[in-house]
Amino acid sequence: MAKKPLSSFGSTQTISEESYAIAGKTLRLEEFPGFLLRCASNAADLAYYQAVGDTDITPRQFAVLLSLKNHGSKTQRQLSIMTRIDSSTINEMIPRMVKRGLLVSKRSVLDRRALVVTCDLPLCRVALGNREPVCRAQLLGYRLHPREQLLEP
Repeated sequence: MAKKPLSSFGSTQTISEESYAIAGKTLRLEEFPGFLLRCASNAADLAYYQAVGDTDITPRQFAVLLSLKNHGSKTQRQLSIMTRIDSSTINEMIPRMVKRGLLVSKRSVLDRRALVVTCDLPLCRVALGNREPVCRAQLLGYRLHPREQLLEP
């Protein structure tokens, strides 16, 4: 019996080696959908940076700016749902984007607990710059990577 860590906090529990095998096959990280999705996300981020050519605006910030440009002011919760970015990440991103002058936020009139985020249209156009047409072209030419290509370091 080997002691294997069960969490990032380092707690351990005695686990038999057999528990790592299903039907005689050892489980490998590359077989888990979550791992493959992270690999695909990394490939998409790399394609974004290659297409755009700079790192001033991250792919997730681009998603927020584009969503606000296309749909107007939204709460952080609405942005999280629209962009599929988890709410804790949105809640960390928005203040940084406000500080950089990319966004404006204010308390909601309807719910004082909620922040409404706005992208000033002229400022938003400058922030998006040439990224929007480049990303559109990238999407038109985007194809799924084979599994082996996603797993390359």
